[in-house]
Amino acid sequence: MTDATTLCPKGRWMLLDEATEYLSETPKLMRIYKNEMCPPNLHFERGNQVHAPEPYNKHTFVYISPTGTVCLGKDQWTLTLIQWTNMCSHLTDDLDQPSFPTSSCAKEDKAFFEAYTGLPATPTNIKQALDAKVVKTCKQLEDVPTTQGGRPKKNGNNNKKNNNKPATVTPATANKRKCIVPSINAIEKDVIERLGEVKAEDISSDVALTQLAGLMRLKDMTAVHFLSDNKKMKMVFTLCQSCNSHRACKMVSNLSPFCRDCQLANGKEKQLQRKREENLSERTAASSTTPLTHLTKEELKLRGKAKKRQHDIIAIRLKRALATKDELLNKMSPGMKTNVENSFHFANENTGLVHDQVSKVLREIIQKENTTLGGKVLLEEDCEPIVEMIIDEIRNQCRVFNNQKTQCKYSSSLVGLAMSLFLQSGPAAYEQFRRDSVMIYPSSSYLKSLKYRQDTKDGKSVSQYEDQLKLRDSPEEIGQLIVDEMKLKKDVVINVKSGAVVGLTDDFISQTKIIKTWLDKDKPNDMVEPATHVNQWQYRSITGRTFNCEFFYNAGSLSGNALLEQFTRVVVNCELVGSKVFGLVCDAGGNNARLMNLLRRSGTGFPNMAWVEEDDVRTVNPFDPSRFIYLFFCSTHDLKNVRGALFKSEPGGKRELLDAEGNHIDKSILVECLSRDLDRLRRGAKPMTTLQESTIKLDRWSKMNVEEAKRICAQKTLAEIANYLYCRLGFPADDGRLLERNHGRVGYWPAVALHLKAKLGEKKSIGNISCDEANVLASAISSFEWIANMHEIFTNRLMNMEMKINGGNIDSFEAEIIKNLNYFHDLWTAQQKRKELLQKGDKSWQKDFLASETWRNLRMTCRGFFGYCRYVIQYAASHRDTIKFTGVSPAHSNSSVIEAWFSLVRMARQDDGARYLAYATNRQMVNAQNALKKNRNKMYCEDDVGDVSTGKDVGIPELIKFKKDREMRKDSLIKGYEKNRVRESTIQTDKFSMTAEEASLPGSSNQEQEVLRILTTLKLPNGYMARLTELATFHQWVRLCLDNNDVGQWFDELFRLTSTQEGSIQFNAGCRAIQDKLLQLAARCMRNRTDNNTSFEAAAHNFYKSEEFDVMCGDNLPGNLGKSHPGCVLLGLMLAELLVKWLALALRMFRQTINPELFRKKQNALTSAEENNEVNSFLGWSIFSATKKFVNADEKGSETECKELLRTMSISEADADEAYLATYYDTNMSMLNHGGLTLVSKEFFEWGKLTMQSIRDAFTMDHIKSAPRSCFNDRKKYVLQNKSIRSSFFISCQSSPLSFSAKTISTVYDIIVPKMIHARFAVVFRQWKQLHCRKHEVSLRTKLKATVKDDKKRAATNQHADESVVNNKMAKIT
Repeated sequence: MTDATTLCPKGRWMLLDEATEYLSETPKLMRIYKNEMCPPNLHFERGNQVHAPEPYNKHTFVYISPTGTVCLGKDQWTLTLIQWTNMCSHLTDDLDQPSFPTSSCAKEDKAFFEAYTGLPATPTNIKQALDAKVVKTCKQLEDVPTTQGGRPKKNGNNNKKNNNKPATVTPATANKRKCIVPSINAIEKDVIERLGEVKAEDISSDVALTQLAGLMRLKDMTAVHFLSDNKKMKMVFTLCQSCNSHRACKMVSNLSPFCRDCQLANGKEKQLQRKREENLSERTAASSTTPLTHLTKEELKLRGKAKKRQHDIIAIRLKRALATKDELLNKMSPGMKTNVENSFHFANENTGLVHDQVSKVLREIIQKENTTLGGKVLLEEDCEPIVEMIIDEIRNQCRVFNNQKTQCKYSSSLVGLAMSLFLQSGPAAYEQFRRDSVMIYPSSSYLKSLKYRQDTKDGKSVSQYEDQLKLRDSPEEIGQLIVDEMKLKKDVVINVKSGAVVGLTDDFISQTKIIKTWLDKDKPNDMVEPATHVNQWQYRSITGRTFNCEFFYNAGSLSGNALLEQFTRVVVNCELVGSKVFGLVCDAGGNNARLMNLLRRSGTGFPNMAWVEEDDVRTVNPFDPSRFIYLFFCSTHDLKNVRGALFKSEPGGKRELLDAEGNHIDKSILVECLSRDLDRLRRGAKPMTTLQESTIKLDRWSKMNVEEAKRICAQKTLAEIANYLYCRLGFPADDGRLLERNHGRVGYWPAVALHLKAKLGEKKSIGNISCDEANVLASAISSFEWIANMHEIFTNRLMNMEMKINGGNIDSFEAEIIKNLNYFHDLWTAQQKRKELLQKGDKSWQKDFLASETWRNLRMTCRGFFGYCRYVIQYAASHRDTIKFTGVSPAHSNSSVIEAWFSLVRMARQDDGARYLAYATNRQMVNAQNALKKNRNKMYCEDDVGDVSTGKDVGIPELIKFKKDREMRKDSLIKGYEKNRVRESTIQTDKFSMTAEEASLPGSSNQEQEVLRILTTLKLPNGYMARLTELATFHQWVRLCLDNNDVGQWFDELFRLTSTQEGSIQFNAGCRAIQDKLLQLAARCMRNRTDNNTSFEAAAHNFYKSEEFDVMCGDNLPGNLGKSHPGCVLLGLMLAELLVKWLALALRMFRQTINPELFRKKQNALTSAEENNEVNSFLGWSIFSATKKFVNADEKGSETECKELLRTMSISEADADEAYLATYYDTNMSMLNHGGLTLVSKEFFEWGKLTMQSIRDAFTMDHIKSAPRSCFNDRKKYVLQNKSIRSSFFISCQSSPLSFSAKTISTVYDIIVPKMIHARFAVVFRQWKQLHCRKHEVSLRTKLKATVKDDKKRAATNQHADESVVNNKMAKIT
């Protein structure tokens, strides 16, 4: 039998505990080896780290190299841990005759065993290996305790004294332990010997000394003393106590325990600390410029106190100044006061004269400045806004002087400026600015009222479109829609004034999601969640006028179907106000790509041709089927995607691009170009290109930087590479420059690439070049040709903001784009040919060209954008009287303008669900371009935004008045109809004409048929028109169409016809016909809800554009209602909205019948003490808060009586008797009350209990789930309309001996009850918000920056670890 010591000659795997016994070490020392300082011949590894099989994944193993060797990397081991564990797991459990069972792995396992042990895989040898514990079967590991976190489980029976006993060292294991941990004397001897061999300047970097220094730290050694070479000087080899460095120096009495770098760092830290102490007063002063991040906690407290002290001083000074001002006004002589008042009246009565005088003075100043500075600084026509502002400021100063602050009026530009400051800085900072300013600005309360009165809502809202009727200076405009999504911070708030809950998502939830939620889930989840994303739509005209359309919150689950419904609504609203939609641009994200596929008119897969047909990149306008909307993706995203494919291309990589001749295409020519530029810099010359190291070496953040993508296909880059290639070929670069004369600038660089290919062919034909050199140059020229075509498509066309596309140049531009796309199409064709030569299932051909999505997006962008340009040019030529057209800017090919808006939002810190709503009304789109640069958003370029404007300068108050007048006109129109419409019961109608059996599809389940049965049996008591007028969408569209000739007349006729019984019956029949078709589409969606290609939204969208819809409306609707396609589309959209609501109701009713337990209300009764606590808490606080309203009440009057009633309702703790304390005063309140809390008197306590019970029942978590947006307002109205609460309060106030008037009781009731409602509702709302508004995933931009920083740290750590491994190897070899 072979000796056990000869097993595994190259190293062995053992369990941690068995390795500890084998090496005769203590468990503590083994933990040190594992976690801190591993000896060179050991390696620790856990089974779960390598995904070892059960039960090996629960244990820690040690690989032990033979004595005197170094445990190198995995490539030097006989078996890795995963190979060893797989081999062991295949062993049989028969320990007497162990073997490898016959299987597909048996041959491989035996080979592993022989290589590992050095013995044949016979049962005798396997048993010997098991006894030596170098292999382990699964059965042997069952009784071995597993490790937790790298440590073995503790055994409760172990005795600490026994654990601390030193291990018995036998002579056979002495050498093993000595090899692992040398003694102190051995370490000192090795250090001194090595110091004698190494030069003084190499001591700090010597790998052997570094290894010895690690062993010294393991033995707690700090220094080794020795003599110099001449043995005349005492020296010391010492370790730094701060870092991992070591040094040899002269032995002195005051030798520092730190190295020089650490000494300097410690010295700098002490110096900084001393400076902090010396400059403490300056650092903590209120006017200090020291950033808050540089202050300690104590210094922050001092700075806060100084700020508060300064604020108090300023407030006192301001108070004194105001008092002095009033005193001066009182001391002013009557004659002076008269002169001031006369001046004020003269300015008001002679407005024109004042305006002319101010304008004259301002023009003189402008002419003088223009003459002094040379050139025109300011045009005279620009003076008008400045003149208006100056005149308004003079008038406001006069009004303030005469104590008429409330009569101040402000110009529109000043109000816009003030609103921007107010939204970005907040009320407190704005008021501070207003006090410090010389000019008179509107108050924060005035701006807050303007903000609430602008009537902007998330989701379905027409306020933004209505503004354009006032802002646009032409009757109509043409342009494009832009859509993109931004990540938000979770936040939900309640607007107490409007009663709305802001920051939720419940708009445009796809019908498929609703059906799946109620039919397929055991417990239906909430479809309304806090917003984490906002999907913003924008309109951009060909003149650059840009405005925000509707925006829709979502919780990160936006689908293509929901986007399609949003698209339809946004297009309709833009068309209603005269902003005609000719294009749609967005990025190529998954949902946007799904939207484009749903919209494309062809409706089939994307064709495999370079220049696709128009129907592949356009869709019919749902508002006007005679017009089209062209679809294309953002060119900025396409550029980065094509660049990404080029940079990923490498032999054996994820992508391996090949040209038509099979030459490799990669970024090597760019790397060489950068190398040549760096060489020029080293030699003191100017670089030829703008390439940087970050352009070539991309990380997760820089690969999103569009500037880096532009550099690789810039003019300078191509010129430098072309010149280099001509030199490599041995031809003068003038040959390439001659091409420009014959070819022109359009398509110049692709022509240069072809010329280079021809020159290379000439050299190859005469045999003047080696084969290897020819292959290298062919690859370089092919890569150059790829970049040249990128340059033509993006840099020269889609991103060239210096030119505009018009009728004179579009043909030449389009012809060149087709050539560039044909170049890529030739590469695709070559790829398909290579595919045919490969075996079936071999997908290596996919790496030879762009990804299919990137190739589709590139063609769709080029074809769609030029189709959009040509369509705009044709329309503008036929409407010259109404459309001002000079050309289409290439900025329309990208979505940078909406990214600029998002940057502005982030810069103003308005990127959460609650704040974005108010900020979206800010029309400072002209500032968005600068926000890209200031916010350091490198994903997009500010130059690509193009010209941006907002239209005429109209003030916010003027807009509010304009919209208020239109709201009144709309209300008057609808109220007039409600007054005259027929109300007989004969117009009651069914919602659908067809039955559930007719609507259901073959193969429908019983559940689906039951839902359709419930849905079709629902009735409309007052007909369709009465139900439509209850929709907010109906009111919005009536308001938007007031001045629209076509659709406005359609609504007028709708009101006229449905005012009669006959017209209502006909209209109901027409609505039922449309609803029957929509019901069929919904039934198909329900039947095929697992099919992603079937959706109700897509089917309904195509139905509105179809001829079937026009015929159905024309045949069934009364009068001329069916002849107006836009009006019928509005009707169809409203009917679809009703259908979705009815379907959700039917699904809920069906689920309630089969799972009634899901809808039972939870009964949570309060204890008597908890009821008393709520009354004293909420009613007591309401009384205390209401009392503040009557602090300055006169001795007589109703306010004094209100104050007296509030005083009667409260009681102090000192005045409470024993009965009150025992009945109404709970122990928690008594512990909390230290004399400052308001208690409710016993006369009103029972009324308080009744009221609090009603408030608690009125608002629960279930109410928020059922109607999240309107729950607050609806439930508040429900409580206020409770007559029993009001009557009980009146009785309590008039019971003997109390006798307050009805007016006083009503006034107090209307104050305290809403306060109680708000306070108690807030408890439930905070609970709901705590559950749903937790932290969520950060934005992509923040994640990219964070991951890049982590990667840099990880790279530095790995580099340090690699150096340590090398040091260990070298030290052992030495």
